Amino acid sequence: MVQLTIQSDERPVRSADVTWRTIGDELLLVHTLLKQYHVLNHVAAQIWQLADASNTVAEIVDSISQHYDEKQERVEQDVLETLSGLRELQLLSFAGDDDATPSVPGAD
Repeated sequence: MVQLTIQSDERPVRSADVTWRTIGDELLLVHTLLKQYHVLNHVAAQIWQLADASNTVAEIVDSISQHYDEKQERVEQDVLETLSGLRELQLLSFAGDDDATPSVPGAD
């Protein structure tokens, strides 16, 4: 699989084929076409919530680093790894990608 580079000015977009529900401080994602589910921890859940096509990657990094009072470099690495993993699982794409269609929460 080809590793795609994510740029700080890109806008992640949740897949329209994914519904989700908050359970405690975790998030349950269900990909309805692939019939797969994934559970995100509280930090990944925050990244998911911010991946609504209105925030750039840089804005997501800023938001997470401010919330946790953590160094931006470390947060950037974690955000990029999370977004890459979500992209690889076809849970999100980036504005401008062929399959970039925003989703809405299932029962949130």
